Amino acid sequence: MPPVPIATPVDGLVEKPGAEIEAINKVVLTLAKVERSGDGFTFSWHTQNPTDYPTYVHIGTPPVVGSDGVIYGFYKSPHLAITPITPAKGVADWTTEVSVPTDVATPYLLLSVESHAQKYFVSHLVDVGGS
Repeated sequence: MPPVPIATPVDGLVEKPGAEIEAINKVVLTLAKVERSGDGFTFSWHTQNPTDYPTYVHIGTPPVVGSDGVIYGFYKSPHLAITPITPAKGVADWTTEVSVPTDVATPYLLLSVESHAQKYFVSHLVDVGGS
């Protein structure tokens, strides 16, 4: 089966792990590490807050979609999921996990990031297949 189809290729549509994504209140979110195991993926997240105020960056537990067209993981509204607070002028680190069989080809992370305002989410597609 071919990889997830994209009707018209667009530069910057698919991001790589390590890409800096601006989230709410100018906090920078990075998918710092991707680990593959027999059970799925563990994603290590990092946020850096340049502001004078502590901030939450809600992403929930992002699911993974494979070339088989199946979405792995349960969707939960990202603003309801527990996320550590990123302190003023500080950083925060945490992990999320998703069960994905090892035979799933070309996995992509479906990442919704709280951006611009509370409960306003921008979707990103992150290629985690090379991990």
